Amino acid sequence: FGKMPTSIALMLRAQGVTDLPSLRARIWKQMADPHGRAVALEEAISRAWRISEKIAAMYLSALTNRDLSGELAPWADGVDTDHFVVIDSNVDLFLKAIGYSGPMIYRGRRAFIQAIAASIHLDDFHPEVHRYNPRIVQQALYMFMSESNRRANAADCCHDVPASCGRCPRALASCCSLNAAAGAS
Repeated sequence: FGKMPTSIALMLRAQGVTDLPSLRARIWKQMADPHGRAVALEEAISRAWRISEKIAAMYLSALTNRDLSGELAPWADGVDTDHFVVIDSNVDLFLKAIGYSGPMIYRGRRAFIQAIAASIHLDDFHPEVHRYNPRIVQQALYMFMSESNRRANAADCCHDVPASCGRCPRALASCCSLNAAAGAS
C-alpha cells in the first residue's frame, strides 16, 4: 500500500473514524469555533507520516478556500480557512529579502504572512476575491520569488530593474532586485 496511505489510514483509525469526511464531521461535532476546527484538522492530518504543517495547509486550503477552489471547496463552511497558509522555500526567500527577524517556527512565519495579508485589500485587484485571504497573498509571494515563475519569464518586471520597481511597495522592490541579481549569477 505504501507508507503514506497506510499512515493516513492508521491516523484515521486512531481518531476513531474511517475516512476524511468522517474526521471532518467528528471535529465539527466536537467544537464550534472555526479557528479551533482549522487547528484540529491540521493537527490530525499532520499525524500521518510525511505530512507536515505545510502539506496539511496545502491540502486543507484546497478543501476550504473558495478563493482557490470556488464551489469545489467542500469543507469551506464553519472553518477558519485563513489558518491554512503554506510556508515554503519561496516564502522563506521573501522573508529573508525583507529582513524578517521574527520566529522561524511555522506558526510565527504564518502569523507574519497573515499580518501582511491584513494590509492588502485583494478585492481591489479582483472583486470576486475576498478582501482578506492570507493563502492568496502567500501564493503571490511564492510566484513573486519563484525562479521558474519570474526569472524564466522574459516579460517579468524583474528584468527591468530598477525602472519597474517604482510600481511596487518598497519591500517588494528589494525582493525584485534580489531576484534580478540572482538571475544574473
